[in-house]
Amino acid sequence: KKWTPETPNRYQLIVRIRYQGHFTEYIPYMVGFRKLEMKDGRYCLNDRPVEFRGAEYNFSCITPDDKTIRAEFAKLKQEKFNAVKCTYHPRQNRVYELCGELGLWVYDEVNTDTQLTGEQLQVGGTLANAPAWVDAYLKRVENAWRFSRNHTPTALFSIGKGPGSGYNTYKSYLLLKALEANRPVLYE
Repeated sequence: KKWTPETPNRYQLIVRIRYQGHFTEYIPYMVGFRKLEMKDGRYCLNDRPVEFRGAEYNFSCITPDDKTIRAEFAKLKQEKFNAVKCTYHPRQNRVYELCGELGLWVYDEVNTDTQLTGEQLQVGGTLANAPAWVDAYLKRVENAWRFSRNHTPTALFSIGKGPGSGYNTYKSYLLLKALEANRPVLYE
């Protein structure tokens, strides 16, 4: 059965690690099956158009316990939200697992928030437009993508909350589209 926010079907996958001919570790991982694609200009889940009704959720460095997160997510669902925009880093796998279990989409945001550097458009005027910072931007973007791409509820990627306009922001967009052309990339 496929995963949807209304019916968040998931299955347990056990990954076995073999070292020198012996299994040394067993890692449980929850997976869901769904098909996300652009179709006729609309984002579709399992061949049906998706409407995102999202709320920003501030995941601090200290993630609350499961009971607190479940209560907060239940309140969001009661208020007819079906997506959370994950802000602030680092986040834990458990947050994505709970979103998958409870049927909430994830709008994942890359940690490139440099809004305090201003909006100067000349080269080097902001970190977003400073060639010396392009590698740092691209590493953060790729790390965020690798971390959340296989979590069932991850539907959208954001280049960041306020990295500013510039070469590095544009290269970040190009990298995400090269890694995964069909998933929407947003930027505020």
